Amino acid sequence: MGVLNFVPLHFILDYNPFDIIDFHAKTTREQISGKLSLYFDKMQEDIFYSLDKWIGECNEPRSIKSIWNVCNHVTAKLIANICIGEEASQHEDVVHSFAVLSHDMNRFFFLPPFLSFIHQKLHEFVISLPFLIGFNPITKHKKVLINRMKPVVENRIQQKKILGDSYKQSDDILEFYMSQPNFDPSNVNYNYLADLLFFLIVVGIVTTGRSLANLLFDYA
Repeated sequence: MGVLNFVPLHFILDYNPFDIIDFHAKTTREQISGKLSLYFDKMQEDIFYSLDKWIGECNEPRSIKSIWNVCNHVTAKLIANICIGEEASQHEDVVHSFAVLSHDMNRFFFLPPFLSFIHQKLHEFVISLPFLIGFNPITKHKKVLINRMKPVVENRIQQKKILGDSYKQSDDILEFYMSQPNFDPSNVNYNYLADLLFFLIVVGIVTTGRSLANLLFDYA
């Protein structure tokens, strides 16, 4: 978390995820770690599908220029499935956004806080300059996510009204967010939902993609 403390999240996201870090920890513990057995078969299916798409059978020697990019795309589909469900994650544009989101934000995550040796505020000011002139690396990704997420949320709200207690909840994080006491089905805050998901997406893609890359190198 040390490096992330230097990232101007109040410019990147509308809601600072570190203000509710306990909620993110609970989400990860209960909805990801606690449900891995439910996700396992689908995760395997998504990984095999993505590996076949991005790498293939390799009957002939093949050069992969960016293993990081490939691994991010391989893991993006399964993480999208866990986060927003199968209905939304079937769309290629949202899977692509999941895959490249961390890359677009990494330039800020991994910028060394060298100016903090003079004063922390100086470093914060320098890395905030792109945002002050209107550049935000996730704006386009947020539009894609909300565009694909909104019909799913609206459909689930409608199904809850129709089915009542017979409604069967989906096993994804979006459903978990919709079950929280502060979720208002009559006035859905899609920006807030997107920011909650983006924080998990970046962490999930980076860690899972790196692990997959290491695994592929080990078995190469």
